[in-house]
Amino acid sequence: METEIKLRLFTSQNQLYMNILIELRSQLGWFNEGKDAMVVPFVLTCAAALECTLNDIIIRDLDSEPERSLVNGYLSMNLRGKLTNVVPIATGNEFHINQNHKTFLYLSELISIRNRLVHNKSSHEIHDGVIVEEPCSEIHVRVQPGVAEGMNDLTFGLKKCAGRFHDALEDFHKKFYECYGRESFVGNDLIVPTERYSEKSNE
Repeated sequence: METEIKLRLFTSQNQLYMNILIELRSQLGWFNEGKDAMVVPFVLTCAAALECTLNDIIIRDLDSEPERSLVNGYLSMNLRGKLTNVVPIATGNEFHINQNHKTFLYLSELISIRNRLVHNKSSHEIHDGVIVEEPCSEIHVRVQPGVAEGMNDLTFGLKKCAGRFHDALEDFHKKFYECYGRESFVGNDLIVPTERYSEKSNE
């Protein structure tokens, strides 16, 4: 006798992004010493990996009644809102992310850079120039040195090591994503108790 059933399995996508980051980082150079053209794709992939990780936590943790109705609301938050709120959401407000921690600061910086890159806008700039008439009657405009250099910067000014964003994402995975719901956060400097729960534990 056979009975047909349906299995509901959670398929996580964030590991795909994490694997891509390893490949991109090897091309970029582990300390950003590689090709400048890899910096922007690397940063954008870091941001995609972060958002997918946060979405996974929200979907996985709230995938039961009555919380399921909240999932779409949480998923519609902007990326910074998800980063700030995902720990309280997943821990019933018992813990929050330490916003003074280097990992949080780097991930917050990543979000700002991602927003700037994704919503980048062209603009007009005013520069001083001189009209030069050569003896052979050829006329051209001479501009200040370095005016056109910014247009050729494939890193969009991201000169510091972009690997710090990958390192911060890995740290968030290690200290929260891979262990929440299964391990205590005692001694964890990134995930800290909220004040009211900290007071209860000391009573």
